[in-house]
Amino acid sequence: MSDSSGNQLLSHPKVRQFLDNCRWFAGKGKDIERLSFIDKKKVYETENGDRAFLSLVLIQYSDASHHTYFMPYVLLHSGNAPCEGAVEISKGFWFADGLQFEQFRQYLYEDAVYESMKLSGDNKNHRNATLPENYRESVLLSADQSNSAFEVNGKYFCKVFRQVRKGINTDAEVLLYFTRHTNFRKVPLYIAGFDIDVPNPWEELDGHTLMASRYLVMSVLQKVHNRGDAWQIFREFAGNFYRESLNEKIELLSYPEIRETADRIIREKFGIGFFHKLEKLADITAEMHLALKENPEELFGFCSESLQENKISLLDELDKVCQRLHHLPQLDHHEGNETKPFFDEENLHIMQTRLKTILQEASSLSCIRIHGDYHLGQLLWTGDDFVVIDFEGEPGKSQELRRNKFPVHKDIAGMLRSFSYAAFVALDSLNKEAPGIAKLLKPFANAWIRIVSETFYERYLHELQNSGLVYASEKDNHQLLDFFMFQKAIYEFDYEYHNRPQWTQIPMQGIQELMEHLSS
Repeated sequence: MSDSSGNQLLSHPKVRQFLDNCRWFAGKGKDIERLSFIDKKKVYETENGDRAFLSLVLIQYSDASHHTYFMPYVLLHSGNAPCEGAVEISKGFWFADGLQFEQFRQYLYEDAVYESMKLSGDNKNHRNATLPENYRESVLLSADQSNSAFEVNGKYFCKVFRQVRKGINTDAEVLLYFTRHTNFRKVPLYIAGFDIDVPNPWEELDGHTLMASRYLVMSVLQKVHNRGDAWQIFREFAGNFYRESLNEKIELLSYPEIRETADRIIREKFGIGFFHKLEKLADITAEMHLALKENPEELFGFCSESLQENKISLLDELDKVCQRLHHLPQLDHHEGNETKPFFDEENLHIMQTRLKTILQEASSLSCIRIHGDYHLGQLLWTGDDFVVIDFEGEPGKSQELRRNKFPVHKDIAGMLRSFSYAAFVALDSLNKEAPGIAKLLKPFANAWIRIVSETFYERYLHELQNSGLVYASEKDNHQLLDFFMFQKAIYEFDYEYHNRPQWTQIPMQGIQELMEHLSS
């Protein structure tokens, strides 16, 4: 069997099986109507006839939605499965992910580096980066949820984007900005990129293509040597905090006593190490936002805007996330023998109106490019500081929307919500070891969240005094933060409802607490 049948290859049931087995494929469970090549190019052929291809594949679903995926693949002859994930599409003939093969990884790296060097001519555009080395070896890394990655020479991290969009890639754009136009070094420095240009045949004149669609499918970054991410660190902190709390007579304590006891446990048992990491986290967040505001060369994509210019789009976004919540099928949760709806529709409407009033009355403030999907999993711990990664922006948003300007409070809301997740995931883990313990420790979880959130937030605000990114008034900052906290919690609830229903309680508690806070 050959690939000459073009799209017939993609219609093979084993290729669809291949997709379902890939962690990066977001269409699992959806009814695929059609797969077709947007672009395909043979990159090499071995002596025994194995052929490797670059390809962009359009996947159309029966619900009229669609995704575009970068699918490097190899067609090869073998008596047995040649690598992990390979599928046999006819006897002895296999379809496999190209990244499983070192020759393919070498091709991607060398082509990206060559193009980068050709464009820059020298090292003058890489203020903080060094020229990349010649390829020696590579290792395919464990896949994450949405992308793939491999490491070259133990020094370079090659991030392969699977679901791709034409135009500017926000992750590469922001890392390029930091690398070439600022002195902010607490990110993976950008080395090179691998693009695929697809001509648009309907935009030709006299045989000349007027415009091509460019897809960035891989970034080459300097490797960040690290000891794990902040999510792991703070989840472990929370778990250890709970274990220490069990040494107290917690069932006899009132809430003020719980807060006081929690604060004492953190200071006595975790002390300097805990607060050092928390303050480092606040500091790097402030430094990142200041660097994004700096924009020394006045690049258009990074010019600050005023909050007044962005209020309409922010209000529209609030309406959209609330609408998603209203349109979810009615769910019930049980309290004893009672069955109640998750949220009261009237109270939600009141909250939505209150938040709109907060934003409409908010005074002017600088809006800048932000991280956009800021949480504990987006920071790596090097041993003495954090490094921020993954500037792709909020999943599900278009590239255009991901490049919008926002108050920094949106990123801060994401981090504070992440503290809640770390606390309750750690509590759930402990409850599996000792069923029933979560109910006893929940007040301590709430106290841990408050202490961590307040320490982080106060340090962050202190670092941004007189920056134009935050208000001088504590009340004004809290109100704008409440706007984004509520919006973030609704987004989380929608996500958990569709993907991890067992976790809906985490954002639900956040929404309920914000409703109580704003109505008081």
